[in-house]
Amino acid sequence: MNKNILVIDDDEHMLETYRNILTKPKDITSKMKILGNITEEKGDFFNVVTSNSGKGAIQVVKESLKNNTPFTCAFVDMRMPPGIDGLETATIIRKIDPRIYIIIVTAFSDRSIDEINEALKLNVILIRKPASDEVIFQLARNFCNSWRKDLQLKELKNKLMHAERLATIGEMTASITHEISQPLQHIKMMANYIELLATDNIKSNEIKNYAQQINSSISKLYNIIKNTCSVARKDTPVLMGKVDIIPLTIETIQLFSTQLYENDIEIVQEIDDNVIKLYINKQSYIQIITNLLSNAIFALSQKDSKIKKLFIRLLKKEKDKLIVLEIEDTGIGMSEKVRQNCLDAFYTTKPENKGTGLGLSIVLRILEGLNAKIEIESHEGKGTVFRIIFPMEPQFLIEL
Repeated sequence: MNKNILVIDDDEHMLETYRNILTKPKDITSKMKILGNITEEKGDFFNVVTSNSGKGAIQVVKESLKNNTPFTCAFVDMRMPPGIDGLETATIIRKIDPRIYIIIVTAFSDRSIDEINEALKLNVILIRKPASDEVIFQLARNFCNSWRKDLQLKELKNKLMHAERLATIGEMTASITHEISQPLQHIKMMANYIELLATDNIKSNEIKNYAQQINSSISKLYNIIKNTCSVARKDTPVLMGKVDIIPLTIETIQLFSTQLYENDIEIVQEIDDNVIKLYINKQSYIQIITNLLSNAIFALSQKDSKIKKLFIRLLKKEKDKLIVLEIEDTGIGMSEKVRQNCLDAFYTTKPENKGTGLGLSIVLRILEGLNAKIEIESHEGKGTVFRIIFPMEPQFLIEL
């Protein structure tokens, strides 16, 4: 248990009083070192380091962090002429080591408790001289315990963050299958066409075009895997930049051409040509559209109707500095309960072999990193609208 305590007072008699209270003089085995006007001693109760000036105390705190022997708390006298006073000393110490508890000790009313709280914010207490031995000892013991609990809490938070990161890795690993299904289907379709055209030299340009589309789809797969790894590892940045989302939106829609045809779905595109480039990671935008389109097509495929429509709208709201992406389907819709839970990881109403429940949670994670918003409107039997609202200007709140 850390029992390192710093005492700062220009009165040598007061420093000796603290030593007598916080250590057992008969058990002091050595004076470990003297740094100018700074003396360090060890006792059964606490390890006490004293300084008769604010400047000297600041240097000691720096050395304690350098040597990995931080202080749990500091008793600081308010008046210490001719140098900096106790409050200024404590403020500097707190900037050097935010974990340290501060006890301001004074016989005067130079600074109000409001001034002290404003300067030090948290973990500070004011006591008046003369303070009893019991009060000083109890404060030292309580703050040592509090410092230890703070450390344990920090370690627990780190463990929870690590566990969350592992869970994220699991989610992302499971989502790979979900994410790569569309590009793989496109590759398969193009490969089949190439096989049919392989003996027809007249259509060599068409073969070249299909080959280019295959390469494009393969590149998307690589990017999906790369982005999956970057989410799992927080220290790996996701590259952001200005992306022309109009052609990217159209290109992504084309990946679903086979599914749209097989399910007799009419697609209606309402794209505002004035939509400017969006500051985003290119693959992240593709992931958003891919997941939303996949859900919309599934909802439409489950509806017994001759009229199946899928609307894709890309709008610019100049007044509000926003870009809006809407994907609306006339499919089976969602109940209120499903609508409220559909963004949760692993939540799905699809059959086991049709979905992992990760698509929309991935969309939400990406949008949170962009400070973007998602709105969902849905009515059972009528259809669903997913509305994504992007800010035009770059946002730097959360790492993607």
